[in-house]
Amino acid sequence: MNNYNTNRMNLMQKLSFTGYLLVASIMGANGIIYLFADKVMPYHAIAMGYSWDELAPGIQIMSLNFMKAAGTGFLTTSIALLFLLFFPFRKAETWSYWAIFIVATNQVVLILIRVVEILTKTQGRPPLLPQIIMAIIILICFALSLLSKKLHSFEHKK
Repeated sequence: MNNYNTNRMNLMQKLSFTGYLLVASIMGANGIIYLFADKVMPYHAIAMGYSWDELAPGIQIMSLNFMKAAGTGFLTTSIALLFLLFFPFRKAETWSYWAIFIVATNQVVLILIRVVEILTKTQGRPPLLPQIIMAIIILICFALSLLSKKLHSFEHKK
């Protein structure tokens, strides 16, 4: 266990924590929206080329199940990020910097791939900007957390 700065986060750690908290919140909100939806999102219907009412009942059920599975992924990722943030990250355990980066990046990249595919192969227009913003925030937060650790090590060598 690492005792580095266990009582107080420095500014870079606080900024990183806040950015990751924003990403986890966005993912959690997306998960809840997808899990509680009673039909696919409008851009899903446009991508399929049919309105919700034109879809056969079996296609409606399958489409909702796929969407709810994506929602579960968002929500699960959010919960994992929150756990990692509020426990090992706040204790400045270096492994958590990598774990948070990997978990968050995995979800964002997987969704980005799906969004780009829908944008390039259908008429559907899922939101791309939030995914790009989250990817940028994740990269910045990861850099801040590593830099914070490196600066702390440098200060103690003086």
